[in-house]
Amino acid sequence: MRKITADAVFPISSSPLQNGILVLDPDGRILELAPEGTYPAEELEPFHGILCPGLVNAHCHLELSYMKGHIPAGTGLVRFIRNLLRFRFGNPEANTPEIIEAALQQADEEMFLNGIVAVGDISNQTDSFRQKAASRLYYHTFVECFGSVADKAPNYFETSEAVFRSLRLLGLPGAISPHAPYSVPPALLKLIFNFPDHAPPVFSFHNQESPAEDEYFMSGTGDFVDSQKEFRFLEELMTPSGKSSLQTSLPHFPPDRNLLLVHNTMTREADYQWAMKQHARLWWCSCPRANLYIENRLPDYDLLLTRPERLCLGTDSLASNDRLSILEEMKTIQAHHPAIATETLLRSATLNGASFLQIDHRFGSLEPGKQPGVVCIGGLAAGTYAFSPSSTIQRVA
Repeated sequence: MRKITADAVFPISSSPLQNGILVLDPDGRILELAPEGTYPAEELEPFHGILCPGLVNAHCHLELSYMKGHIPAGTGLVRFIRNLLRFRFGNPEANTPEIIEAALQQADEEMFLNGIVAVGDISNQTDSFRQKAASRLYYHTFVECFGSVADKAPNYFETSEAVFRSLRLLGLPGAISPHAPYSVPPALLKLIFNFPDHAPPVFSFHNQESPAEDEYFMSGTGDFVDSQKEFRFLEELMTPSGKSSLQTSLPHFPPDRNLLLVHNTMTREADYQWAMKQHARLWWCSCPRANLYIENRLPDYDLLLTRPERLCLGTDSLASNDRLSILEEMKTIQAHHPAIATETLLRSATLNGASFLQIDHRFGSLEPGKQPGVVCIGGLAAGTYAFSPSSTIQRVA
């Protein structure tokens, strides 16, 4: 057995324990969470900082890791998508299998070293599946389905189902999941939600990343209309509804299944309150460093923390970030909003994501019987445990 201690233990499911002691079996399973003084000092393995569960990256695009440094920052969502598609499909010399595989391995290892234990990952293709099967991380793969012509919905779905079947042949968990309001018509949503083989049936959906998204649904104008011909998945645009993108799309989602709305950069209070009443099993995911990279703005955290147990954190991809670190995402939020407590951010980075992914029986909190991984975060402010630019993370178990 290992008996590890630090300045404080943050179990997440209960209050922090100053100088607490975690007792682990050889496989990293938690046997006991004990107060200071329970065991002699010579039996303890001390760490400087705080101990908490391994982190959950609720939103990532592992397969885009080879794009690191190739997509310009600060262009806004529509131009970001345009540049991403141009690089993905217009630079075969930069997208060789060898380059992609090396980037996948490096990105997976980066997340492991940054204390991440579980990932909600978006895939359009099968490129990342072999790496996921070999990984020390838990991956739930959202096979992203899109295509805007309603009559072609069966064709779009067939393409995604083939990718999903490849995933399941490797024994990996996942679901076919819709991309975004502007790229998935109701006919395609119906096919996705009626599919019986999701494992487990939890869904992810990009939401209100840019002013252009709501502008299109409200009035049928803006950057999405201007760029339609360049977007392969926007073969035709849907009819504007006169409502926000969220209020247009959410009624098509089954309210008895977990749904993660991702980014929410432009979500306002009226949409948030309406959505929480509309959908009983709704989580919200913020990827602050990607939001700054693409739109140079952050979502309204006062709003997203109205229900703090429903906020998750993600890194997005290396096309829109320079690292895959949930610690850096927490540091970024707190640097812009110092009043948000470290304990609140740690819950968003652990138990909330595990609950959404339905893996909280193992991950997300330090409780006897769980095997959540344990990390030590150092370089925090004394007393408040606030993050600093020099805060670090170390895997302990």
